[in-house]
Amino acid sequence: MNRNRTIKVATPLATLLATLLAAAALTGCGGNTEPTKTVTVTAPPPAPQTVTPAPKIVTKTIVREVVPTSCLSALKYSDQGFGYAAAALTAAQHGFQAIQNFDLDAVDAATQEMSDVTDKVRVLAPKYQAARDECRSLAK
Repeated sequence: MNRNRTIKVATPLATLLATLLAAAALTGCGGNTEPTKTVTVTAPPPAPQTVTPAPKIVTKTIVREVVPTSCLSALKYSDQGFGYAAAALTAAQHGFQAIQNFDLDAVDAATQEMSDVTDKVRVLAPKYQAARDECRSLAK
């Protein structure tokens, strides 16, 4: 037999040895005689999270017409004017009846009634006309 013959086993033997050491280390067979301790960690459950949706913003436009003061004044003055017109017609009726009856004192009284109403209309007319004109100018 030839004893001078060299067999190359170093590389396969080194690979086998490394594999065995790795397996021993991973499985706990590496010579450690103490039992492996098991630790159980209990974490509290995550707090429930309530997701509240953002409030829905609703924009609502309310259109409310506002009547200008001048228009309201014109209406007020015209109401007064209609009252004066009724009073003037009543005074005229009294005057016609007085003429029909040939009652001069009643004619004078009716004439005074119409004069009083006319004075009220003269004071009211410029106020009404100014308010009416301003109201109409706002409508343009």
